[in-house]
Amino acid sequence: MGRQDINNINEKRAWVQKFNALCHIHNISEENRLALLSSFGVVSSKDLTIEQLKEACNCVKGMTSAVEALMDKSRKKLIAAICQFLELAQDDNYMQKDGKGKAVYAIGVACRAAQVEDINSISLTKLRSLTYSFNKQKKVYEDVVQEAMSIVSGEE
Repeated sequence: MGRQDINNINEKRAWVQKFNALCHIHNISEENRLALLSSFGVVSSKDLTIEQLKEACNCVKGMTSAVEALMDKSRKKLIAAICQFLELAQDDNYMQKDGKGKAVYAIGVACRAAQVEDINSISLTKLRSLTYSFNKQKKVYEDVVQEAMSIVSGEE
């Protein structure tokens, strides 16, 4: 076995380790990992060529960036829903703040609602549920205010 063969074996071993580490770091389920491997026609990362391993690593990175983009969008939707509700409710603590302060305040409200320390630790399901809840609260609040205004103005 020549030096080139040993170098190829070591490089392949390094890429297999990198692929498995990326799957672990990015919380790729075993089912998704096996599905990715089967798309290359193999059942083990050891059966991939170096080029296939590089491509598989890029796929893992792509999968996680798409998930992170969805999570980021969902966090922004929640913050917007909270800001709209607090604006409508004329919350004193919220209204006294500037633009960035309002966002920070809304993030704090989101964390308290989800009972977590960091908004990034809120699951996608919880983000969606909280966004729905704040939008629903806003709608109820709007309906109550509209009904109260009609009563006050004698339209009933």
